[in-house]
Amino acid sequence: LYAALLTEDVTGAILHDPPASHEEGPLFLGILRRLDLPQAGGLLAPRPLVLVGKIPEAYSWTRNLYNRLGCAKAVHTFEKLPEVLGVVT
Repeated sequence: LYAALLTEDVTGAILHDPPASHEEGPLFLGILRRLDLPQAGGLLAPRPLVLVGKIPEAYSWTRNLYNRLGCAKAVHTFEKLPEVLGVVT
């Protein structure tokens, strides 16, 4: 996710069973002073964001931001990874 945020060459991101927060992993020293994982996902807008598997409620913040920015269609949710193959080109 952070690699996608740091370069425009990455056209989107797929998060599979993402943790709700950096408190559950991954560990980046001091990151919670700035943002958490759902906010990092929101910074990806308007690029596509695919959420797969068990998606924590915290990512409703991410979806809401995409909605407010007018790019709600860029967020896709799937239960299983093979379902993504019909969306990702």
